[in-house]
Amino acid sequence: MAVDLSVLTRNMFMRSIAEQTFYTSPILAAMFESNRMNWEGGENIDFPVNTDNQAGVDLVQAYPDGDTPLTNGVRYPHAKATVPYAKWQIPVEYDVDEYLANVEGGNDSKLIDIVKARVANSHEWHNQYLIDRLYKTTSTEADEHINSIVLACSHDRTYEGITTNISATTNTYWQGASIAGTYADSATDYGYTIDTIRRAWDTIVKYRNDNQVRPLCVVPTSAFRKLRREAESKAVLSGMGGLAKYGFSSMLIDDKIEVTADKWLENESRTSEFLMLDVNTWEMRMHKDRNLKMLDFEYQGNKPGGLDKWTSRIMCMGQLLCKQPNANLYLSNLS
Repeated sequence: MAVDLSVLTRNMFMRSIAEQTFYTSPILAAMFESNRMNWEGGENIDFPVNTDNQAGVDLVQAYPDGDTPLTNGVRYPHAKATVPYAKWQIPVEYDVDEYLANVEGGNDSKLIDIVKARVANSHEWHNQYLIDRLYKTTSTEADEHINSIVLACSHDRTYEGITTNISATTNTYWQGASIAGTYADSATDYGYTIDTIRRAWDTIVKYRNDNQVRPLCVVPTSAFRKLRREAESKAVLSGMGGLAKYGFSSMLIDDKIEVTADKWLENESRTSEFLMLDVNTWEMRMHKDRNLKMLDFEYQGNKPGGLDKWTSRIMCMGQLLCKQPNANLYLSNLS
């Protein structure tokens, strides 16, 4: 019985996107759960950002009666953020030797196993790339890559086309959050404590209504264990966090702040880092025509100079957006 390998593997890949990609990172899982994933088209992503919540307060006029002249005025507390889509691809291949070694008497079941293994490998490589990009420490954007969460939460950098500089008070509204309010304290050792979590919460809600915020605190595994011991000793642990159902170590503090461990930080020896995010200010945008789309397997030997192998590609185009960096905090030097 003939088997359409390209259809089989494409369907298998698409069915497992959520489980094997978005649920490999607590941050991506929280975005997926909070409906912060979006599939749209276009070449670039443009959106307005609010530069000053208080910009028009002085336009409000109280007046006693209809004989009072009404004042005029206008404010434009908005700027435009522009972000190009990032493009990436993962090749999926098997060659003639693998083909011949795994086909016996017309039984092609072992060939399907090879393809499944190749797809599984591609999943893993894609996940590693994506999570690495989430935590990339860089002061500039790279058009060919997904922007990092660390960059969004940092100070004095260019992010989504907008440059910040605290010494020149340039675009302070677009800085990452700062506990001290100096926009220069990301390397301050506030310590892995419940007090730091609460201070971080107070910082990210400064420009947000509390009921708008979906807080997520992300720490290395060793720091999570330390925080859990303190939470238990002080009776501020409110139970498991929502991400626990996806297999992550997660707890709820003060009935509202989810704290979760990301083992990637521990495995990469980045054991001094701390993130307090408002998930509702983030969006993972995947292009509708390249949303991890798997192409047909094509035999390369029919092409001039082609090799005796079959090749497919998983095509991706997307971007990670933060629409309010000052509601998200990154610290790099906690103990």
